Formats: sequence, structure tokens, C-alpha cells
Amino acid sequence: MGKITVGKLRELDKNTPKEKNFEYEGFQIKLKTYLPILDKISFVSLIYNSAINDDEYGVLNRNSLEISFNVKFIETYTDIKLPENIIDAYNLLMSTGLFDVVYDNLPLSEQVELSLVLENYIEEKQEIYKRENSVENIIKNAIDEIMAKIPSGEELQKLISEMGKEMKNFDPEKLKFVKNFVELNRGGNDGDIQN
Repeated sequence: MGKITVGKLRELDKNTPKEKNFEYEGFQIKLKTYLPILDKISFVSLIYNSAINDDEYGVLNRNSLEISFNVKFIETYTDIKLPENIIDAYNLLMSTGLFDVVYDNLPLSEQVELSLVLENYIEEKQEIYKRENSVENIIKNAIDEIMAKIPSGEELQKLISEMGKEMKNFDPEKLKFVKNFVELNRGGNDGDIQN
């Protein structure tokens, strides 16, 4: 018995069928029997994102997840053309039994892997949401925002220098005029306004 090498694995992969053809109700259906892992991750990401009701709160609608999974599964794994309206597509797939037939023709190993990738993706997104919305993270982000607004040493020196220049040009008589103007607008004594 020979040793398994990368070259032999690649040859085995090349000779392993990646599609399966079968018939259902007189229709020929071409089914991918394996989707590469990065394509699976993109597939579940699309499904997950379509099932989020509220991005701010990360609420996952399980009904939307089911509808999206079934429709996108058929679009991704087969050559079947579906209506553009996802609800119409879902209803056709389920009422005709087509989804179940196609899914049952997918190798069990691919069904399990696809299910695991979806479950892992959902779990990861929910964990990220919990972490981002934890009290500790909210406080940390608030502190980071405050720290970003505090001027650096150089900026502070420039601010002090500019304030010093402005104070040299400060005329207290103008302040008295503003005070009198505000008082007049509030209905106060109107005889004290001076230039």
C-alpha cells in the first residue's frame, strides 16, 4: 500500500465527481455534491445577513433564515431557475417537494458540513454581538471616544497660545454691551445700552 502524498490527494480530488445528475418529475437536475469551504462561508454569510431583522440589535429571524437557506441552497447547488421573489421561490420549492428531493440527493457529509458551517457562523455572530454590547466594551468605547477628543500636548500648547493672543485683544466694554443687549431682549431696563 502506497503512502498518501499531496499529489495523490490532488489526483483523487480531480477524479472525484463534484456534480450529480438526477431526474425529478421528468426534469433533469444538476446538483453540486460539494461546495468549497470558502464558498460555504460566503453562502451562510449571505443567508445570515438576510435573516437579521435589526442590525443594531442583531435579532435573527429564524423564519427568514429558513426561507433564505432553502432558496439560496437551490440557487447555489443546482441549475434550477427560481422566481426573483424569494417568497414565491420558497413556496414553489416547498409545495412541489423539490427542495426535499434535492437536499436528500446531497451527500450526507455535505449536508452535515453545511449545517455545521451555518451553526458556527450564527454562534460566532451572536458572540461578537454580545461582546460588542457588553458593559465593559461600551465603557471602553466611550473612554476611547473621549480620549480621541482630548488635545495632544502640541495641540494644547497651540490652543493656549491662541487664547493668549485673543485675551490681549479682549475689550471688557464689549462684554458690558452684550450683557445689556441680552437684558434688553429679556424685557429688562432699556435705557442702559451704550456703544
